[in-house]
Amino acid sequence: MFTRLLALLLLFSGPAVAQTVAIRAGNLVDPATGSVAKNQIILVRGGKIVDVGPAVQVPPGAEVVDLSNAWVMPGLMDAHTHLTLGGLMLDQLEAAYLRETSGMRLLRGIRNARIVLEAGFTTIKDIGNAANYADTDLREAIARGWFPGPTIFNTGKIIAPFGGQSHGLPPEIGPFWQFEYLDADTPDEVRKAVRRNIYYGANAIKLVADNSAFHYSVEEIRAAVSEAHAAGLTVAVHVYGGEAARNVILGGADSVEHGFTLNDDLLRLMKEKAPCWSAPTSRSSICSPWAPREG
Repeated sequence: MFTRLLALLLLFSGPAVAQTVAIRAGNLVDPATGSVAKNQIILVRGGKIVDVGPAVQVPPGAEVVDLSNAWVMPGLMDAHTHLTLGGLMLDQLEAAYLRETSGMRLLRGIRNARIVLEAGFTTIKDIGNAANYADTDLREAIARGWFPGPTIFNTGKIIAPFGGQSHGLPPEIGPFWQFEYLDADTPDEVRKAVRRNIYYGANAIKLVADNSAFHYSVEEIRAAVSEAHAAGLTVAVHVYGGEAARNVILGGADSVEHGFTLNDDLLRLMKEKAPCWSAPTSRSSICSPWAPREG
């Protein structure tokens, strides 16, 4: 059974292909409605689902994947992961900068991309710590069909106030955190950092708001959000709580990453400022005054 499931995952991991595949799903889960449909046929052509239902005709010559005794559901999504980082803790990041090249990060990402795909994750957001844009290379290699892996949204280098996520390093050794971070300390510098990430292939943006005693202002967060949204990208911000989190929420960030110490007032503010999404359709509509709009 694992082999058949893996084959199904790999079917959706590469570029579109010409073959037709019919999947016999004994139990098909619909997360949008919370329902389970029995004995369904999922017809896939050119790497895309073209029909689903109990009476779908299987074309002659189609490959049949028999999951009639299994539960089938859409691929899982992980909105916060670090495929190229290698399991290091935050206080070990400086060592990683000195020890590994971007090439080594890319090779680790190739390995981890297959692992997460085989675990059922077909879309992930890679949220930084990918050396010198190894995450962009990983996304491109998977998109070209060179390696199996999920659809990737990658943030490139993390934008942060001076110092990235390092602490108190001697000035003699220089700012080697810039291997993975972009220092940005004014709204204009933040805008420039967003543009640089987009230039080097990021299709999402990440900031660190409160890693030090100093943290981003509302104006600096808004600069990142407006610049990214103008390019159709979302903004994620690493922040735990306090005034820094309030600035992130008021600045219009699309997601708060971590938020370990958010209090009730901040949670209510998040609810007030959050985008509002329509009922499930082929394209969700966003009605927040600051979020990117469709059309």
